Amino acid sequence: MVRTRLPEEQELDAKLAELALLQDQLADKELELATLESTLQSFNRQYLKAVGTKYAELDRIEAEIAEHLAARNPADKEQAQKATEARRKASETDAAVEDALRLPAQAPKSERLRKLYREAAKKMHPDYADDAADRKLREGYMARVNEAYGQGDEQALRDVLDEWDNSPETVKGQGVQADLVRTIRRIAQLRKRLAEIETRLSELMESELSQLYAKFGQAEKGGRDLLQELAESIDGKIKYAQERLQRLTASDAS
Repeated sequence: MVRTRLPEEQELDAKLAELALLQDQLADKELELATLESTLQSFNRQYLKAVGTKYAELDRIEAEIAEHLAARNPADKEQAQKATEARRKASETDAAVEDALRLPAQAPKSERLRKLYREAAKKMHPDYADDAADRKLREGYMARVNEAYGQGDEQALRDVLDEWDNSPETVKGQGVQADLVRTIRRIAQLRKRLAEIETRLSELMESELSQLYAKFGQAEKGGRDLLQELAESIDGKIKYAQERLQRLTASDAS
């Protein structure tokens, strides 16, 4: 005789189905976010390497020009303020370029890598944790997953997955009541994380960097290299600024 399933068992089945759907959605969104962040970081590095260093050089020259002009008129407080601001801007540009170029280059993401990341996110996401200890464990694993994904290291991702699958800490007990409570809480956590990711994706898509990336990508489709065009434009400004600085230096020396 077939036993009639208890209401809580039926509810658990429904919640587990809902949870499975949310896990798929979350894995997709985590992958989308990680890919976008990686893409923008790579573009930012490329942009700063091509033109950021030139902007930094231009800012340094313009700071020297402002300082020369301020030295000529010590009583001119407005000119002194301009010199201070120019030097501050030059320092900030230098620091920003150095920090960005210090970050490791992001490797291209293969389809295999993307699938591995998605699989790892479905298994190890911290929002699937049962308690604080479990969350801490998962956060450690996901940090390694994100690092491997950022570096484009498929083998490292596979190693983390194998380690997770064979870890005794990931074996959990069963029980309808406990499973139902855990599932309901996981659903709430996943919905919260999905909302956070959507917010972060919107912020990234609306950022100046993302819009610049889209602009450069569109130009590339039309056969234009905006990075090269911009670099050449800045070179012209640098040349003009250098000539002006040379004239000021020569004038001060005479």
